[in-house]
Amino acid sequence: MATPNTTFLSLRQLTRPTEATTTFVRDWIDGLSDPIIGNMAKIDAGWRNHDLKITDIENSISGIVVNNPTITITQGGEYKGSFTLNQSDNKTIDLAAGLPIPTVDPVFDNNSWADIAFVSETFIVQNGLTPGDLSNVLGWNLGDMKSFTDGDITYQLRIIGVNHDRLVGGTRAGLTLELTAGWGGSTDDRARMNATNTNLGGWDGSRMRIGTDAGITTIPNIRSQLPADLLAVLKTVNKSTATDGLNPTLINSQDDLFLFSEVEVTGGSASTAPGEGVRYAFYTVNNTNAARIKQQPAGTNSFWWLRSPVISPTLTDTAFVAVSMVGSISPIIASAELGVSFGLCI
Repeated sequence: MATPNTTFLSLRQLTRPTEATTTFVRDWIDGLSDPIIGNMAKIDAGWRNHDLKITDIENSISGIVVNNPTITITQGGEYKGSFTLNQSDNKTIDLAAGLPIPTVDPVFDNNSWADIAFVSETFIVQNGLTPGDLSNVLGWNLGDMKSFTDGDITYQLRIIGVNHDRLVGGTRAGLTLELTAGWGGSTDDRARMNATNTNLGGWDGSRMRIGTDAGITTIPNIRSQLPADLLAVLKTVNKSTATDGLNPTLINSQDDLFLFSEVEVTGGSASTAPGEGVRYAFYTVNNTNAARIKQQPAGTNSFWWLRSPVISPTLTDTAFVAVSMVGSISPIIASAELGVSFGLCI
């Protein structure tokens, strides 16, 4: 099997000349079956001088290179493609007109935000990786964390989704991450969804989402404190949320920082509108109250807001849901001061 430090390349060039379709391939290296994930090929340093067979499963077309730097795959003149083994750097494959993916550090935190974004955009998205592929191919896993600082506070963002959120424009964001703790160093940083007990306007019109007044904790004010290298790689995605507690019709907000919905962290919508997204893979694997517990950086468990307006007979237009100090879901009046744990996409 390939090591996590392997360099990967798309085989998108292996297409019929008249079509723009991708080729699904499987490779066998040195007699060992090693399935390709999606539509990519892989070589690591120890395999450069071994036989490589590339097969197009759909069309039963294959070519074999034996200690030979170049091969062209053809079948009746209909199907053509080529790749070249770079003899000067045995950790690299150069594919004709292809884009090499840089070798990543399997320790997620050791990679720069710029490198993570590059791999996310050009590799994770383009090859349709799943959470399982992320581990097999890059050595990264759900729950892996990367740190950043704001003043004297160190925060961590962890991977919770792979090709989950949809960008404004229709394609996918390769990685979704969440803050593992509440924002800020004290109770002074806890926040209200709205200044009064109302969910009218929903997430889209909430003070939390759009408020910029000085001295309050809101998404815009948090954004202004994030480091420049992280801000530079944020992607804007569509987040579906009920219009408000009186109207379950979903509307899309375009967000580069966002709060989560009930269903995204629990898989259900007991007191909120259905359809506000899909549960993230991290919370599918870790489907427990304990996995949802967040602390303030000072170390105390905290309630933290979700963006979903409550739709129920008793709190219809006054509350949003939140995650409690024990990880359960609770309806909370909108002016309560709770923790903020946001998500973002890269």
